[in-house]
Amino acid sequence: MKKGFARRLSALRRDAGLTQRDVASATDVLKDSTSAYEAGVRQPTADNLYRLAKHFNVSMDWLWSGRERKEYQNPMADLATGKTTAKSEKAKMAAEIAAMAFDMSPKNAKILRVLAKELS
Repeated sequence: MKKGFARRLSALRRDAGLTQRDVASATDVLKDSTSAYEAGVRQPTADNLYRLAKHFNVSMDWLWSGRERKEYQNPMADLATGKTTAKSEKAKMAAEIAAMAFDMSPKNAKILRVLAKELS
């Protein structure tokens, strides 16, 4: 299991002065899941990782792997402005766009997945 992820999530929550129940309520991630993530006994789904990263204003990559701590950015805004050009940045954007699809209607999710595929 990813102990680093567990430590980062726990630290973010404690630094924000939140309980696991507070995080669960704000992110629609079950309190039992949040507890299991922090204990390092369960890994989050992509959807839950996205929700947690967005809530704590960090990138999914940093929350999961500890690399490149960046504030959460809306990948659609970057795409619209053409800010991202590097291949690695496009791959990260594609992953975040794919994760966003979990919160959308099936039709819009399909469009986002096609867009993410084009970027990667």
